[in-house]
Amino acid sequence: MMNRALFSSHIYLSWSFVLPYVMAVIHVATAIRAPYSKYSITEIIPSYGLSLSGCLAVCTLLELLAMWNLTKVEVQLCNMLSPEGPRVSLRSYNWGLIFIALLVDNFLYPISAMRSHFSQTINWSGIRYHLKKGRVRKIERLNEKGSKFSDLGGKYLYGRWPGHLNGSFLRSLSKSFQHWNQSKKDS
Repeated sequence: MMNRALFSSHIYLSWSFVLPYVMAVIHVATAIRAPYSKYSITEIIPSYGLSLSGCLAVCTLLELLAMWNLTKVEVQLCNMLSPEGPRVSLRSYNWGLIFIALLVDNFLYPISAMRSHFSQTINWSGIRYHLKKGRVRKIERLNEKGSKFSDLGGKYLYGRWPGHLNGSFLRSLSKSFQHWNQSKKDS
């Protein structure tokens, strides 16, 4: 029960972080396109989308400022706790890239969680674990005949360039769903 609640809340919180930015991009793109539209401004119903996008931008700046302040305190703590080591500095942080990484991570997390939820196997560095009712049912060691990738970020398992992937992510997801559905019927 707790895992399902955690799973659901992570999906909700991840996409609730990302979707306001998607809507803001749509509102800004619409505002940029509006002067070139065939409709006059008086015919278009007024929208508060741009003002909400401005509020979102202010909130984003406040979020980045809070992250910067928290990271500054953590860096000071690291420097105080290990004076013999090299000093850590905030100058190496690119806050724009960190924010983009937050958006991408929170967008991809629910997709990854869904795939993991419906998949009944885990491929970890060439060893495939088969699950049943949340427990490991079978362990299969894949050597040369097995997959060239693990499920961990496309890591090459056998140290050679595999060329190209056989199949797409959607095909893999549909096969995982079929396997999960079949295992539910069997039990």
